[in-house]
Amino acid sequence: MEMDCSQMLSLGGVLLVSGVAAVIACKRMTKGFGPFNIKVLCIIIVAPLAAIIALTEPTAVSAATSILGAIAGYAFGVRDEQSQRSVG
Repeated sequence: MEMDCSQMLSLGGVLLVSGVAAVIACKRMTKGFGPFNIKVLCIIIVAPLAAIIALTEPTAVSAATSILGAIAGYAFGVRDEQSQRSVG
């Protein structure tokens, strides 16, 4: 499969933005790799991969959308241990 110039630029942009986001996230982690920091890095890594899949395979857009939906559900469904203790 051949990629045209706009697809290559989009792919490079996705990789550049995700790389910068990963570096910034790692620099801001002052307390090490806790459970929330690992989740943030996981989202920063998986979301661009889903975008790359959607850019390279036009028929895989629904699969990439499903992956992004799963990531969003995982990220926004997180509660810390203290709030879980007070609720239940």
